[in-house]
Order: sequence, then C-alpha cells, then structure tokens
Amino acid sequence: DLDFLQEQLIDPLSDVLNSHVLVYLLIAVGIYFTLRTRFIQIRYFGRMFRQLRRSHRPDGGISSFQAFCVGLASRVGTGNIAGVAIALTVGGPGAIFWMWVVAAVGMATAIIEATLGQMFKVRSDDGAFRGGPAFYIQNGLRSRAGGVAYAVLLMVAWGMSEADRFLVLLRADAGERAILVLTFLLTILVDLTVAIGVGVTLAALFFMRRMSEHAGLVPIDPDEDPEQRARLPEGVEVFRFTGPIFFGVASEMIEALRRIGRRPRAVILRMEEVPYIDATGAAALATFVRQARGSGAEVWLCGLRRGPLEFLARMDPPYAGARRTLTYQGALTRLTEPPQG
Repeated sequence: DLDFLQEQLIDPLSDVLNSHVLVYLLIAVGIYFTLRTRFIQIRYFGRMFRQLRRSHRPDGGISSFQAFCVGLASRVGTGNIAGVAIALTVGGPGAIFWMWVVAAVGMATAIIEATLGQMFKVRSDDGAFRGGPAFYIQNGLRSRAGGVAYAVLLMVAWGMSEADRFLVLLRADAGERAILVLTFLLTILVDLTVAIGVGVTLAALFFMRRMSEHAGLVPIDPDEDPEQRARLPEGVEVFRFTGPIFFGVASEMIEALRRIGRRPRAVILRMEEVPYIDATGAAALATFVRQARGSGAEVWLCGLRRGPLEFLARMDPPYAGARRTLTYQGALTRLTEPPQG
C-alpha cells in the first residue's frame, strides 16, 4: 500500500533529512566552500555587476545578463516567497537574520555549483548545451553510475512530489478541478504564458464568485430569532453582514431598504463578521446611508473591526455619514433613550 509506505517510511525519513541532516549539511558545505574560495561571494560581488554591464552575446550563446536571469528564475519561485512568510510567522524577526546568514554562505555553494555546470557541460548535436549535477558527477567524478543514479532519483522524487500535489488538487471543488485541468491542457497544447494568464483570470473569477456566495446582508428573521426581534424598539431594523464588503455585496446593500417594505426610523448594520471592506463596498455603504437618511432613517454601524474601522474613518464624511457604536447592544441603548431637550 503506497499510503502505508509513505506514512511509515517516506514521511519519517523526509522529516529527519529535512529537519536535521540537510540543514546542517548545507550550512557546513557552504562554510567549507566559503573558506576554500576565500570568501568568493564577497570578493567577486562588485565584479558581478561589472560583468552584467559588459554583457554581450557571443555567437551561438547567450549574454551574461541572460544567463543571470535564467539562473535566478531556476532558484527563486513561489516556494521561496511563501517560505520566507512562513518562517517570519513561525520564527519571528530572528528568522530573517538566520536566512541572511544561510544565504550568505549558500552563495559560495551556488557559485561552485554553477562553475561545475559550466566546466562539464556538453554540446549536443543541435548546438545546444546540456549540463548539471548528473553531467559533472559523470564527467568530473568519472562515475557514470553516480550520474545515472542522480538523474533517475531526481526524476522519481520530482514525479512523486508533483503527482501527490496533483491528486490533492483533484479532490478539491469541481470549479477548482476544471481550472486545474484547463491550465494543464493549455500548458501542453498552447503555451505556458497563455495557461498562466487564463488560469489566474479564471481563479480570480472563481474566488470572487465564492466570496459572493458567502458574503451578504442578512436581515433578522422573526421566525429564527423571535426574542431578539421582540426586543427591538419600534421602527428599528437590523441587518447583519456575513463577510467582507466589496462590489459583490454592493447590490444587496442598495436593495436592502426596498426589502423592508416600510420606512424605519433607524437601521442598525451589524459588522462583527466583516474582516475587510474595499472602495466599492464603501461607496455602496455611502449610497445606502444617503438613501436611508433621505427616507428619514438613521444608520448605525456597530461591531466594526480595526481594519474596516480605520478605512471608514478616513472617508468624507467619516463612516459614510452613519453613526457608530462599539457594540450592537450599545446601538439599542442609544435608540431607546428618550430624546433630549
């Protein structure tokens, strides 16, 4: 059973290698190469920029800048970006310092790796060059068995990783599966750039649709909560937001007053579940407040979180012209107080 093999052998072995062996091994190798090359990453740092400025393209090859871009693209990806964010979240600011230290000694390892790749690359029949660890293991260490083993293990490990991720994605929502399959087919049949553009666009539209399904403006249902409805002062209506306020919820806000069926003297908007509000949501809220005040109703905002609170406070007028209380109960208390004067 592959699941049993992964749980009992592959995952524990991977944890030991990644958490203990590999971390110290990479640091030790980086320190060794740093000392043997007499801190080449520092001595040749300025030369790197001079070489890029004098970049040229020899016949049949690529320029220094193009080689730099290819090397950078092969090393930096979404994993590096997400990894830094996770490390900062888990380890705090100190994690950034240690990432700098590891990167500093790792530069020597990268230089040695790139140099070996250049030294032992081979030209194929079509004039293109091929190289990498498998080639300098075979040609540098003169071990064809080692080069073949490296290439086979790399392909097997890479395939296992991608296959596992692919299977996890296939268990997702039907819309996500459709986007995945379409992007995969576009990558094979058309072009990677087209596939990325189509995939990002469809994923954004799918995300907005899902957000619209879970976000909305819900009035108090007398059948679901008769006690709360009975406690409301006369002429007061209460609505509750169930997610972020953005353009997907704007139309519901505009129609909210029409759904009431009568003219209330006050409308309470409960915003405890609103984590975020964007410019379109704020504009819709301002329109809602103007329409309510035009019909003689006050609008009260209660339960604002810090983000929406700061955003609405910067509006002109502040809070879209509505009145604000910290809690829902505070709004009810203010509305039940007898008018002064």
